[in-house]
Amino acid sequence: EAIRVQGDAVRLRPGSGEELSALAAILASDKQRDRAWDAIEQATALAPDDATVAVRRSYVALAARRWADAEASARRALELDPDSPEGMNNLGVALRQQGKRAEALDLFARSAGSDPRGHGATNARDLSKVLGGVGALGVVAVGFILGGQIALRAVFRSLPTGAKPIAVAVFVAIAAVVIILSTRSHDAA
Repeated sequence: EAIRVQGDAVRLRPGSGEELSALAAILASDKQRDRAWDAIEQATALAPDDATVAVRRSYVALAARRWADAEASARRALELDPDSPEGMNNLGVALRQQGKRAEALDLFARSAGSDPRGHGATNARDLSKVLGGVGALGVVAVGFILGGQIALRAVFRSLPTGAKPIAVAVFVAIAAVVIILSTRSHDAA
């Protein structure tokens, strides 16, 4: 049903790379990998500078177990939208599958920081167990700090000048508490 509905959306907006990439992602989820790859190739040609299309391309490549393609597509997505939790997560998965676990862990932590309930948070915890000695809370702390920086930048822009030092002080205090808790968790592990 989802394929039919998204196919209708593509027919209504035939030049939309975003609609076509959504269809590709649905096809990949349905294990129709060849059709998904054809659709994502067309979507990329229509919208080469669309971060959403690049993220979906990385997803389709992951579903097809095309790790190098997934890595390249996720890196492109992050060039277009450096704060994309989906881009970070998909790049992390591609890197993990290629044995680049330390870099993958860093990306999962960044993804978790910007979307604590997303796939990046789950992947960060899982990979930290595999790597050992890292401590899941330590991974979350890194993600919190990196994600907090992203959030702080967004909030910072809208604050009056006098409130900015207070916002920075609050962020630093929270980050310090998370780091302390992380260190204790790591020592206990």
